[in-house]
Amino acid sequence: NHLHISGFPQMTSISPQITQLDSLLELILIDNGLQSLPEEIGTLTRLRLLDASSNAINQLPTAIYNLSSLQTLLLTKNRLSVESFPPCDGEPFPSLQHVNVVGNELTSLPDFVYRSVSILEVKASHNQIEVLSSDIGHMTSLKLLEMNHNRLCEIPQEMSLCGKLRFLFFEDNPIADHRLKKILAQFGATKPKAVLDYLKTYKKSKGKKKKGKSKVKTSNQEEEEKEEEDSDLHVEFSFSKPVIKIVRPLTYFEIKAMNNARQVRPYLVCTIVRGLHLDYDANDLFRRFLTLQTRIHETVCKRRRLATIATHSLDSLSSPLFYKSAMAEKINFQPLEWQSVTTARKFISHLNANRPEQKRGEGPHSIDATAANLSKYLGMVNPSQMVFLANNDNTVISLPPLTNSETSKITENTRDILIEVTSSTSLADAKQALDALLVAMVESRIGSTMDDPSPISLAT
Repeated sequence: NHLHISGFPQMTSISPQITQLDSLLELILIDNGLQSLPEEIGTLTRLRLLDASSNAINQLPTAIYNLSSLQTLLLTKNRLSVESFPPCDGEPFPSLQHVNVVGNELTSLPDFVYRSVSILEVKASHNQIEVLSSDIGHMTSLKLLEMNHNRLCEIPQEMSLCGKLRFLFFEDNPIADHRLKKILAQFGATKPKAVLDYLKTYKKSKGKKKKGKSKVKTSNQEEEEKEEEDSDLHVEFSFSKPVIKIVRPLTYFEIKAMNNARQVRPYLVCTIVRGLHLDYDANDLFRRFLTLQTRIHETVCKRRRLATIATHSLDSLSSPLFYKSAMAEKINFQPLEWQSVTTARKFISHLNANRPEQKRGEGPHSIDATAANLSKYLGMVNPSQMVFLANNDNTVISLPPLTNSETSKITENTRDILIEVTSSTSLADAKQALDALLVAMVESRIGSTMDDPSPISLAT
């Protein structure tokens, strides 16, 4: 499933016989002398990662767009120009999420970047890019755009439609708009919404002038206008949203990830939140907290395809926890809202039996609604190798991406919680889900009451 060839500067091409590796998932061809890739590479339809960095590639085959499972494309430090990428029709790379073309000879981004609507990250620093297409507005899933050290003089207003952007990097570009340049420097890496708001609001009025005769400006007038501009910038983009402060505890709550779990669902991030007031009925905080998790599962986590969130009562846990993997029949746990312990295999069978498409009779209680909802995620698990999180006494508390355990569930009276996020796609996806939940908690004032407005405290 994995082929890694590096350090052969005399190797200028790849044999067409690569088609025989039809089960290949990762192809790494870094630091060689490759000048092109063969058309036959398009037959590797299961390929998820292609890394051909640090070569001399100046032409790519049309068949590269046939890599329907490709998630990560790394082509840094080659000799790629816009002409190196063949024309593409329709939606190429339907699964592509990460593109890195840093250190090439591009004067614009390749057309496929704008057409691949699933892309989350684009890194194209250290090129000669002079313009971004207005088609960037179609990239509604984009979260990171890195364009440092290029030749960009302006940014299209259509980028304001990329509402999911979390990181913008435009250092060392000759941006003509003085205010936009300052906003990018101040907020691009932390609050890109400020950049998007500016593009949306100010680009429309760019070039509008008061009627009347033009006047020659004195140096004092120019100075005053610059000060006024800076003052407006400060007022327009001052933020009053809460700030999350991370507390570094004296002793850490330890979680040990076993190698076998990393092979199945590699990415795990956690944080501890203390001082919740979920029993504050005036705002129905407990219900709102559960609703937040559901919303983030549906949106940020793409219905759990990118990541899964689980919350646990910290009082029920003892350090260290263990992140493991085993066959479904060997995992014993008490699923959420169940009264007894079962195996993961039997739990999966229960979910299968309650799929919405199964005809279970016409009575109102013929199908378990909770099981029917969870059955949507069965395609994400392999019963022969499932991950789980266990307490230090080996009690299973989580079976991602399906469910938590009754033994660690949170209630209205829970004050301190452990938030667990797992992902099979990338560490960035797991972090993104965790960040989204924490920000939503703070913005919704989950954790404080009218009588006690103090912020919740976080430890990671």
